[in-house]
Amino acid sequence: MDIDSQVGKSLALGSVALVALWVFRSKRPSKHFSLSELTTTSTGLSNVPGLAARGKLEKLANEVLEPMRERFGALQINSGFRSSAVNRAVSGSKTSSHLTGSAADLQALDGTPASTLAAWLYDSDLPLNQVIIYWNTGHLHVARDEGPKPYRRDFKQTFDGKTYEAWKPGGRQS
Repeated sequence: MDIDSQVGKSLALGSVALVALWVFRSKRPSKHFSLSELTTTSTGLSNVPGLAARGKLEKLANEVLEPMRERFGALQINSGFRSSAVNRAVSGSKTSSHLTGSAADLQALDGTPASTLAAWLYDSDLPLNQVIIYWNTGHLHVARDEGPKPYRRDFKQTFDGKTYEAWKPGGRQS
């Protein structure tokens, strides 16, 4: 193969890589959720998910967030994917599902309480690993279970963002 052919082949492969990168960055993970809203951060730090995390964000959006949106209307995502640097900056857990793209913290834009969202999730068959009601902020943390059924479905609540206790509909909610 002559040098011109090698250069042409390299340019073609480079073009394919650029197109793939553009598709990766521009494609919406789901019908109602954009990549930018699932990766937003106020830290000013880089927060770009890799391919594996992007795949998990798409599953989270399609299998958990879209059904919630269908039932409750628009949702505000306060935190989705977090890079390691972002997670450290917000004092996130070292084992946070946000690091893999499997979790989101959210609230319903119509004011539906987090406990109502959680009760609906509790009765659903969605692939949930963990759901946490943050009474101190009004937010709900949802994490998609990556494994096969039966799903973990660990429901908790916190009143101070530091200590957690089990939660189920009709339980202590102060």
